[in-house]
Amino acid sequence: MRHGRTGAASHAVRQERLLRAARAACFTALAFAFAPAAVRAAPGRAPSGFVPAGGAAVLRLDWAVVRADPLLRAAVKADELEKVFERVGVRGGEVSEAVIFLDIADPNRAGTAMILKGPRLRPALGELRSRGWGQAVSRGYRLHTEGAGGGCVAQLRSGFVVAGTRATVERVIAVESAGARSIVADEKFRLLSSHTSAAADPVSLLMIVPQEYADAGDVMVLAASILLDFAGLGPVGTLLDKVGLARGVGFSFGRGRGGVPLSLVALMRDERAAGLVSGTLTLLKGAASLMPARAEREADRHARQVFESMTVTRTRAAVSVRLTLPESEVFRP
Repeated sequence: MRHGRTGAASHAVRQERLLRAARAACFTALAFAFAPAAVRAAPGRAPSGFVPAGGAAVLRLDWAVVRADPLLRAAVKADELEKVFERVGVRGGEVSEAVIFLDIADPNRAGTAMILKGPRLRPALGELRSRGWGQAVSRGYRLHTEGAGGGCVAQLRSGFVVAGTRATVERVIAVESAGARSIVADEKFRLLSSHTSAAADPVSLLMIVPQEYADAGDVMVLAASILLDFAGLGPVGTLLDKVGLARGVGFSFGRGRGGVPLSLVALMRDERAAGLVSGTLTLLKGAASLMPARAEREADRHARQVFESMTVTRTRAAVSVRLTLPESEVFRP
């Protein structure tokens, strides 16, 4: 009994440390992001192609769509992002795509950065200098460094802008300049991307979890809650809990008629595990349809409707889920 309490306490401590450190890392990236680029982005190149390989959560935003939609703005914490844009003199209307990634394989939890795309982004170097930012050079790239706060901004030769901690910015530069491995070389990431991109949703989050993480579900929930207003995605937390030890999970969402259509795919360790998860989710859907509708609370009614709308399919080791979240219950602006 004592061993059980000790194990539970140890797990809670590890989880709290992960959340605290990841929040600090994400704050660093957000607080010192976004110096604009003077060069047009290379055609055919995507910002996600410069995310370094490793265990990561990669959030992609079609910013032109997201910034104009109150519900999606709330989902991605757009007000916070626009404060960062304003701080460094970047207009939100000049950003077409934003990729934010959290390196969950980094033992210091500091591997967080943003990569921006926009054909009309202009440099705000004068503003940075007026705020005391300095300059440095790495691999022939000019870095703009905040100093004691650890922030760093650089313009990539592809025309994109990367911002975050200096160590992470230099890793992104190494992908572009030195042929360092990108996350898109990871088969798991490509599979997740192929599933989520098919829906053409303006918001997508792909998560690759290192094999050494036994509590993969907890790690993914923590990463998602840092990058999104995860309180508005309650059913997704339930789904992540059900998939458990997945090798990777991706989900995307946008706007639909009267709701938020959401697609989720989980890459399980093998077909047997995928079969078990698929069966569990199918049972969850069936249980929701059997819930008594009489005198149920509004929250329970919405939860029942969400899981009743769910479809579950399995292709080998991949489990795909589609459902619709009620607009009245998620991401209230």
